[in-house]
Amino acid sequence: MVGKIIVVTGSTGNQGRAVITVLLKRGVYRIRGLTRNVESPVAKELASQGVEMVSGHLLDKDSLIKSFAGAYASSLPSATELSNGKYTTHVRFDEKTEIDKYMKAIDQPGVVVHTGAFAENVLNFDYLKRDIVNPDQWHISIPITRPHSLWPLTYVGADLGPAVVSIIDKWDDPVIKSELSEKPLVLVVGTIDGVQMAETVKRVSGKQCDFVTIPKEMTPDSFILPYKFADDGFYAKLAERANPPILDKLGIKLHGFEDYVKDKIVTFMSK
Repeated sequence: MVGKIIVVTGSTGNQGRAVITVLLKRGVYRIRGLTRNVESPVAKELASQGVEMVSGHLLDKDSLIKSFAGAYASSLPSATELSNGKYTTHVRFDEKTEIDKYMKAIDQPGVVVHTGAFAENVLNFDYLKRDIVNPDQWHISIPITRPHSLWPLTYVGADLGPAVVSIIDKWDDPVIKSELSEKPLVLVVGTIDGVQMAETVKRVSGKQCDFVTIPKEMTPDSFILPYKFADDGFYAKLAERANPPILDKLGIKLHGFEDYVKDKIVTFMSK
């Protein structure tokens, strides 16, 4: 498989970069990164590391045909199906699910990976903030969701890349290929709520931290639906299929929120 081209869509985003990082370390594949802007700083950085960056868009069929002949997809579950029809306009979830269904309809071999809420969102979305009055106090503030609303968790930076590369490495194993093609691979370590996040940060960092719900009135309209979907408990259903046995065959051990706190948050809080 040396020299085989691996195409990574969304190459400049969290998931794409996580996969590319491990592919680069693996060192046996040619990597092609798909992005809308090959002149962006992240795209240029990847190009400097040997990634062939090409311009393309997932809604532009011609650009996709030029970019790759086969793909491995990272996906989200159907919001409509998880909520039994209550949430039918969660486009971010359902559009990706339609891709999964299309792959099955045309018998396109491939693996569908379902991720949970990213551990990285705590820093990427500024959930963790220092108190403006008391510098020794920190808050994890998440829109709409109540203190004990559960989120399925994926530490993308630690787990997605190794999982995807292991799938690619073992794709010629007929047993693993059959099992992976049968149903989505749920890359979720378990569930966690806001209070548990804050308690973990407090315990690991040694700094005071609590959880605060940001009211709906203070949340941008475009963010309301996904947080309400999670607060109603539908997203947490994904964790019912967490830690599937196939992960052992792939040699993957998932990391939890505490790992992310140790890896990233402690350093962030010490700045």
